[in-house]
Amino acid sequence: MFMPEKMSLIKILVPIDFVEETTLALIESKVFHNISRPGKGLHAERARRNMVVIEESLSKIDQYIKIFGGKVLKKETDEINPKPDSVLLFFDEIMEKSKIIDEEFEEILNLYREYETKISELDVLTKYLSYFQDLDIDLRNLFSGENIRIKIVAVSVDKADQFKKELDKRLSEYLFINRSSEDLKEVIGLIIYTSDKETVLNDMIRSFRIRVVEIPEKYERNLSRAYKDLYSELVKMREFLDNIRENARERYEKIKTLFQETYSGLHLLRDFMKIMSHSIFTDENVLIEGFIPSRSKDKVVKKILSATRDMAIIQVRDVGRLDKLEEEPPTYFNMSRWMRPFKMIPDLYGPPSYNEVIPIYIVSITFPIIFGLMFPDLGHGIALLIAGLFMYKYFKDKNVGISDLGLLITYLGISSSVTGFLAGEFFGPATPVARFLEGFYEDLHIHPPLSLPIYKSGAGVVEALYSFILLSVRIAMITLLISSFLGFLNSLINREYDYMFALSLPRTMIFVSLFIPAFFSNDINEVGFFYSYISLGQLLAVLGTPIAAETPMIFEIVKWILNISLLWILIGESVVDIFRHGLREGLSKLSSGFMELFDTVIMAIGNSISYLRIMGIALAHIAVVISFYVPVMSLLYSPGILEQIYAWSIYSIGNLLAMTLEAVIAFAHTLRLHLYEMFSKFYRGTGRIYEPFIPITYHIETL
Repeated sequence: MFMPEKMSLIKILVPIDFVEETTLALIESKVFHNISRPGKGLHAERARRNMVVIEESLSKIDQYIKIFGGKVLKKETDEINPKPDSVLLFFDEIMEKSKIIDEEFEEILNLYREYETKISELDVLTKYLSYFQDLDIDLRNLFSGENIRIKIVAVSVDKADQFKKELDKRLSEYLFINRSSEDLKEVIGLIIYTSDKETVLNDMIRSFRIRVVEIPEKYERNLSRAYKDLYSELVKMREFLDNIRENARERYEKIKTLFQETYSGLHLLRDFMKIMSHSIFTDENVLIEGFIPSRSKDKVVKKILSATRDMAIIQVRDVGRLDKLEEEPPTYFNMSRWMRPFKMIPDLYGPPSYNEVIPIYIVSITFPIIFGLMFPDLGHGIALLIAGLFMYKYFKDKNVGISDLGLLITYLGISSSVTGFLAGEFFGPATPVARFLEGFYEDLHIHPPLSLPIYKSGAGVVEALYSFILLSVRIAMITLLISSFLGFLNSLINREYDYMFALSLPRTMIFVSLFIPAFFSNDINEVGFFYSYISLGQLLAVLGTPIAAETPMIFEIVKWILNISLLWILIGESVVDIFRHGLREGLSKLSSGFMELFDTVIMAIGNSISYLRIMGIALAHIAVVISFYVPVMSLLYSPGILEQIYAWSIYSIGNLLAMTLEAVIAFAHTLRLHLYEMFSKFYRGTGRIYEPFIPITYHIETL
């Protein structure tokens, strides 16, 4: 569960007459992952050339589908249907069908591209001129005048002020009429200047990399009329483009069956040629190599022997975690549909290696909890939950990535709702529903466990802050200890005994010594005293000022665990080298041990403090909500209807802005804690994605 599935290296030697049956059987097995090493022999070279032709045909067909607005639907099948009797004949047949499709669509594609380019150019020009459509003056003489000239320029917003200053400095007489463009993020300007400054202005335009708006000769030099003509032409071109799409749609319907057969056939041929291109051919035999899950090896062997009439020689070797192969096996692990959203988080680091712990299951617990603690609000959590469910349902069959993101937001919304309930917040801590929650807890004679009542005076604010600090420290200690232990586990799995002994194990013990004080007491003063004792106690004792006369035995045990672990890091690498290479080599490693010790101390302190952002962002959330809730309350108690409308408008807009901004910030900081504080201790993310060949049929629907 926590490690990638065991893989096997499969080598298949078959007579060259059975290469097609073998390759098709591997595709139908749905578990074969090709090796990346290029194949050898004329057949492998021919397969590589064929793949280029196939990719070009697929690229063209994808463009045809884009023109008529088709939607490609994939359906995984257990068998290739129809299965070609001869792949080489099938290749020729599919290429002929591809030519028929090209004859139908190539002219349309070229025309579509031509008009799409024209529309793109005219669209930008029309937007530029739209800012001067009220300028109904003939400027023909100014565009090429002898004494006074005119230019239309588009200046990026960040350069506009500097460009204007440069105009003031270098042009003595000029007029600059500018209109800002938010959608284009540019300032559109009309510069009227004397012709003797043409060179100076052109130099400025080049240095600032400013776009000069050129109006084609066929349009009038009256900006208002030019805009109208351009807009009219743009409308006609778009109508013509719609006609092209409709024409393409009609042509597709005529050859729909042939089109879909060709599209599915090209994908099958691409998979076939890819396997061939990585195989080794001789005059009589072919060697095919790849990886399969170990649990599927009997099924694959049986299928190949059946396809080749027992003519194949098959070698299957289970790949151990430490086996050294020419290439690392791909990483394959099963996970439920509901766990898939958490995969995108470690994927930002890279796919897991074959011989390391998969972090998805840990992340599925820690990520929602930390996010919820940073964003504790029942109302905002419910809003995230609804938004996430909408994204998941709406994009479920349209875009898997967005659908998974929606499911992740759903989980985060649930977490925020739970922590919001425990904090007694509903769109802030001072709303009527929040007060109802507060009353609910008062009836139970307890305070909301995660409440931070900074909006009240004398309401135990300091105690609440201390409680949240302690909670943040405990979350830090739990996640950092787990991460360090997983790093130790990875070292053990990979038999990196030197690294495990010198660094991984003592670092884990350091976090054990930091973990125990965090849970020693619920009183932050006692926890703080415990940390002070194990870190500064012995130093103060040496200086003659002991921190306490008597302490519990657990204090001494934890202190010595920490001290021994730090000493271990300092001399561990030296000890290993003394045993392996002698005293001189070992002593030379002391400087390296000192650097490791320094790095470990800074890392432990920095990582632990970093988790205080949980409290900081939770406080910021409350402060932002209160900042707009206070003026809302003053308006709500006003007698006028207009004030009531203003109040609810401010309340709605403020909550929307606060929820969006704070959710993004909380997500970013939660992500940071995982990628830096946690993953850096155990996760390498240098694996290869498992991509087996699977028979798929393609159906194309027109929208």
